[in-house]
Amino acid sequence: MTISAQESATLLETLHNQEGQSLQSLPEKKAVLAYTKLVTTMRSLQWGACLIFLLIGMLAAPMSFETSGNQKINIFWLLGVLLGAHFFSLLLWCISLVVHRRKANYSTSILSSISQHLAPRLDVPPLILDAFMEIRLSGRRAKWLSGRLIHCFWGSYLLGGVASVLFFLMTHQVHFFWETTLLTSSNFATLTEGLNVLPRLVGIPVPSLNDIQQSQWSVASQSESLRQMWAIWLLACVLIYGVFVRGILFLICHVNYRLAHMHFLKSRTHITSVQSAVSSVIDPDVQQPLKHSRSDIHTALPTVTQLPAERECYLFEWSRTIPQVLASRSWHPIASLADQTAFLNANVSAVILINCQVSPDRGSLRFMAQTLTTNTHYYLVGETFVTDWQQALISVGVTHNTIKKLIE
Repeated sequence: MTISAQESATLLETLHNQEGQSLQSLPEKKAVLAYTKLVTTMRSLQWGACLIFLLIGMLAAPMSFETSGNQKINIFWLLGVLLGAHFFSLLLWCISLVVHRRKANYSTSILSSISQHLAPRLDVPPLILDAFMEIRLSGRRAKWLSGRLIHCFWGSYLLGGVASVLFFLMTHQVHFFWETTLLTSSNFATLTEGLNVLPRLVGIPVPSLNDIQQSQWSVASQSESLRQMWAIWLLACVLIYGVFVRGILFLICHVNYRLAHMHFLKSRTHITSVQSAVSSVIDPDVQQPLKHSRSDIHTALPTVTQLPAERECYLFEWSRTIPQVLASRSWHPIASLADQTAFLNANVSAVILINCQVSPDRGSLRFMAQTLTTNTHYYLVGETFVTDWQQALISVGVTHNTIKKLIE
């Protein structure tokens, strides 16, 4: 078995982000192989557990068919034995789904415990185990994985029981009956009619009130057709209300787990790709060779007290009082990515006023580099980081004669 390239990338990113961990002593290929080994082993254990539950169901069901030598079986007692625990477990799962919401329950905790015990035996390093727990057994994924396991195990148990019951009924001739001390035939008719809803929809023969009355303990014998009808109805109820229900819930949990898992992988790889893209764009902007001589960088800036009337004025990420020189003029802010895009698309003769009380950063320089294709002049306002801004602008390609110092 192999894992997807996306999961491999997420694994390596998770390992790099683990606090205090390093991949220097664990090559990437070895890390992926160890992770794959753990994933494969855990999956094999899950399938093995399903097989065990299938065998348990095959062995447990015949015990419910104890006829005591009279070849009579209580219909609803047998149905309660086969489906009672299943419905109780289903109720507990539904309650846990509402109460715990995004949290995992005991089955996920068992998986985590098994993983921790298996890792040393499989020579899986602790950091790989931690990554496995984060990628496969955390967040919303834990809830859906837990549900998938529960329904798979119960579905296997019930399917084994159906196979065993079918074999028993094919090799034994039994009479189906009911008896009660407190209830009446109408009570059993109501219960049976309720269970008849789904079997009737799929064309399964269902017992009538007359069939129920002929199946009381006091009736000496049953016709062959009545026995077959009860046998088919019994198997249909276990299949529909047991195996089919667990199968549908298994598929729902499986699909939700896969969607949550893929969303997690995409989100992690998307973050990584964005970080890589930002690094590849920003770092060259900052570290590229200077396009002007060092004498240009240290040349004193010309100072002005007025702004050219023919140019549009823009304030770049402004966080201080608006300069007095703009009191009688219109101006535009550049405070967001949308503002930057609008400025670049406008392509007008502009003046950008830069607040030199704040030092230049990578994002600011990346935008300034994009303005090189526009007819823009740069006016520095303030004293603290004037030299830093002058050097930074020139380093990204701004010509020295377009940079001035505005005196307020």
